[in-house]
Amino acid sequence: MAAKRLKVQSENQWFQLAETLKRTRRKRYQQRQFVVEGVRSINCLTETDGWSVEAFLFKRQDILSNWAKQILDRTHCPWHLELSPELMERLSDKEDTSELLAIANMPDAELSSLSTAADTILILSDRPASPGNLGTLIRSCDAFGAHGLLVSGHAADLYDPRTLRASAGTFFNVPTVQIHDPADLVSWLETVRRTLPELQIVGTSERDGAPVSACDFTRPTLLVIGNETTGMSRRNLELCDKIVSIPTVGATQSLNMACAGTVVLYEIQRQRTGRQE
Repeated sequence: MAAKRLKVQSENQWFQLAETLKRTRRKRYQQRQFVVEGVRSINCLTETDGWSVEAFLFKRQDILSNWAKQILDRTHCPWHLELSPELMERLSDKEDTSELLAIANMPDAELSSLSTAADTILILSDRPASPGNLGTLIRSCDAFGAHGLLVSGHAADLYDPRTLRASAGTFFNVPTVQIHDPADLVSWLETVRRTLPELQIVGTSERDGAPVSACDFTRPTLLVIGNETTGMSRRNLELCDKIVSIPTVGATQSLNMACAGTVVLYEIQRQRTGRQE
């Protein structure tokens, strides 16, 4: 079925919806929708299974690039909304106004959907405070082959535009789950360990653990990375089988969540592929 076309010249309900989705977390979860901006992000959104688009917002079609026209032609979507240049400028976060935005639908993401294969690598991000760090961590998960990212506690929003921007489109390639109740994580881990008893839960600490290179990461692993300021919560610390630290030199006492996650993910892949430092 062809998309319904609508010209938007004023701050109607569609404009207000897009604007609110960009700036209000509560509205995103009420609507189960979020805004996607950027060529790479929209490409990944439309090319990756499991995602759907509710509406595309764009400037006049006769001035769109071939890329934007191809996205509109090939992507199933109920609504095509042609906005005035002034309204598009207000919605875009780019210095040069984006020609195309998408309102995407959130998938139903459950812990039970995550991989529990023998080579599993999962990341648990414990109360990440910065959307930029969270998005960068997602990018590293994609680069180093993690099978999913879990986010626990009061945390930056996975669907925040800043998270999506920092992920550089990889957000749509990495399965993500927001954990609202710690009991759900404990219950899921108990279930997984009945079928995957080799699973190890490895926490990170700035100074209290063994060197990261000393840990055997060839086993299926859930890696826990703590908050940028306070580290892991006591609840998540108690889940860990072992703790590792990243040796550093210089004045830096600790790495932020994204940097720490990237270093450990590289070490996991180094061990699993037999690469030498």
